[in-house]
Amino acid sequence: MILALLFLILTVLVGWLAVSLARLKLSGVEQAALGAAAGFAIAAPTCFLLVMLFGLPFGLAAWIVAAAAAVFLLRTRLAVRLEWPREEIALLLLAIAVAAFFITAQQLDYFDGKYWVGRMAFNDIMLHNAMISSFAFGGNYPPQEPFISGIPLHYHFMADFYSGMLRYGGLGFREAYVLPEIAMLAGLAMLAYFLAARLAGNRTAAMFAVGLLLLNGNLSVLEAYAKEPTQNLEKLGAAIGDLYGGNGYCGSDALLATMMPLRALLFGLPVFAAGLLLLVAALWGKERRQSEWALFAAGAVAGLSPLIHGFAFPGLAICGFILVALFARQKIRGLAFFLAPALVIGGIQFLYIFSTGTPHGYPKFNLFYMADTVPGAILVWVRNWGPFLALLLPGIALAEKRLKLYYLAPLALFALVNLVQYQPFETDNQMIFLWYLASVPVAAGFLAMLWKNGKVGAAVALVLLLAAMLSGMVAVYYNMHSRYAVFPDSHFKVADWLAASTPPDAVVLTAPVHTGPASVLAGRRMVVGVYAFTAGRGLEELTGRDLDYEGRKRAVREIYEGGAGAADAIRKYGVSYVLVGPQEERNGDFRVSESFLSGPLFRKVYDERLGGERWRVYEVEMPDSPT
Repeated sequence: MILALLFLILTVLVGWLAVSLARLKLSGVEQAALGAAAGFAIAAPTCFLLVMLFGLPFGLAAWIVAAAAAVFLLRTRLAVRLEWPREEIALLLLAIAVAAFFITAQQLDYFDGKYWVGRMAFNDIMLHNAMISSFAFGGNYPPQEPFISGIPLHYHFMADFYSGMLRYGGLGFREAYVLPEIAMLAGLAMLAYFLAARLAGNRTAAMFAVGLLLLNGNLSVLEAYAKEPTQNLEKLGAAIGDLYGGNGYCGSDALLATMMPLRALLFGLPVFAAGLLLLVAALWGKERRQSEWALFAAGAVAGLSPLIHGFAFPGLAICGFILVALFARQKIRGLAFFLAPALVIGGIQFLYIFSTGTPHGYPKFNLFYMADTVPGAILVWVRNWGPFLALLLPGIALAEKRLKLYYLAPLALFALVNLVQYQPFETDNQMIFLWYLASVPVAAGFLAMLWKNGKVGAAVALVLLLAAMLSGMVAVYYNMHSRYAVFPDSHFKVADWLAASTPPDAVVLTAPVHTGPASVLAGRRMVVGVYAFTAGRGLEELTGRDLDYEGRKRAVREIYEGGAGAADAIRKYGVSYVLVGPQEERNGDFRVSESFLSGPLFRKVYDERLGGERWRVYEVEMPDSPT
């Protein structure tokens, strides 16, 4: 527990100090919001590097010592007096409370002897917990894919690594998962607030910006209601969900709900927002020396971001280049201060990313987002972002010249969304959320103009705001009231035994699922998991590697059924333990051969009845097996 608490506290302090070195004029709450995102951006990659070099616990301990030394040497910066406006403190406390309520209700709420998760997060939470457990208990360095052994991990995994260090340091299963999420979600809300306040120039726009960002909506609520009129919000939310996947909708409904399964996005958006806010604060400032250090800080945040969220680096690099070129007084010098840390630090991370595999055909040119024609592309944008575009377009038209120039940066991201496909699933283009975050202040500025234009203007602003958030609010309500049970107590007991009794890098044979205790809770490697998180994720295209998914499934069946190729399959995939539990007994792909597992190749090392169901673990005893 002490290691975890030190890691958390020092993350916050390091972020605070890093922002203070940017020499900007910030309020205390603004610096705290920036510090939370910057602290995570610094802590996760640097701690990962030390753990890769020295292993656990020495890498984590080395980071804590180094961070503590940095805080001690720069302790005078902690004493710098800042203004703490009461309204900002109140907003921060409200943001923390709302984030805590929403996340704890959606992510791993515990009652009736089980953990519960929201509908949207049900599948992805398995992948994230498998990575967290592998970092904490599975010795997963260099990282491998959790659901397919021997394949390097090709994913922006820093959020899960950070939670893994908290678990290793003694924090509880749920706490290690949700506490960083609460901090990042509250930080994102406050960063959106301050970004809009600086760009639009007033606090009213800042308040509108937070609502627009987190509860964004589209036209799905109208289509769902027209298809099946109902006043039941849960039924309406389910009908909205049915429109996704092949119906022209692409996750543009309630960012607050979308970020629950997309954990990297939940951590990546605050980092992107922090970099963008540093750029705006630097270029809207008055002193050249101050702005240059802030540009350097923004570049460093960009450079630290590739393994936090893959889209944050190109998004920040493009926005930074355009904004510095437009607004810096000494453009070459400003670009050098921004690009040097971005390219050097980011380049190191990209060398690591490409070492895990070279993308096969991605990214690629793909004109028009989710469409083949100009009319089709327009329809996609109207359906997904129509209510927001109704605010954004007049916001751009009525904005002052400086804000119009600023919007060239989000416009570049908009062009990338429509011209480049980054991965096999066209709908999973998360660059769109960076465009949206950068555009929200302009749309919020238009709402603020209406709000200040008498009672009629205020009424129109409220109607437009409600229209822009309606389907988002329905989506959030539905996800909070539609939950699934995961991780019964029996899974934890099996996982605890595996973590304590098997080597950290052991390959444990299980059914090809993504909900088993061996991988998700104990962090052990498996021969192959469910299709959606292996070949279905497009890993072959993104890494250029042959996963041999069907061959692995055949190997699993051969071993469980005691087929002629069982011994060869054990050797090929390095299987050292075989788990037989309810998922294996009820699996439709094979039938477990108890006679084969009771033979000379195996030794039963665990046999317990938990929750009315039997669990067994067999150790492989072949002469040349890993054990």
